[in-house]
Amino acid sequence: MIDVDAVMADLRERVAEKKARGLYGVDALIVDRPPTGEPFSPEELERVRGLAVLHYDLNVGPSTKPVLGRLVTKVKGTLVRGVSQPGFSLTSQLNAYHGSLVAYLARMAHEITRLQQELATVRAEALRAVDAVREAEVDRQRDLGQLEGRVEELADRLRAAEARVAELEGGAPPQG
Repeated sequence: MIDVDAVMADLRERVAEKKARGLYGVDALIVDRPPTGEPFSPEELERVRGLAVLHYDLNVGPSTKPVLGRLVTKVKGTLVRGVSQPGFSLTSQLNAYHGSLVAYLARMAHEITRLQQELATVRAEALRAVDAVREAEVDRQRDLGQLEGRVEELADRLRAAEARVAELEGGAPPQG
């Protein structure tokens, strides 16, 4: 079962917080609000909740008949009250449906906001991972360059050592 009162209390609390921060001035009504992270503002949900509650009216307009006006009005009122039970039942069902719908919208707004925050976190992690991969590639290229330089240095030292050995043995240096 959905606790509509708790959802609406949460919305009212958020509206009060925004009012306390001065976010509902006259200028905010004239100028478009900057987009927020929430798909539905608490004020919109509160307005929808107010519109969602239906009231079944039993009042009848007064009769304009000259002589029997009061009697006709009284009979009309009695008839309306007599046949009103299906209307009350329907109004009750509609109010329950509308309350559930407003609560569902509030839950969806919270879920969308949570998913937006999660998406922002994942995007930030992905950007950090891309930066780390780029940095690792730069480090790898640097290490590969250093390794190639060291291999060339060792090859030169090996050639020099072979040349000295060849000179000591009196032979020609090897071709390499």
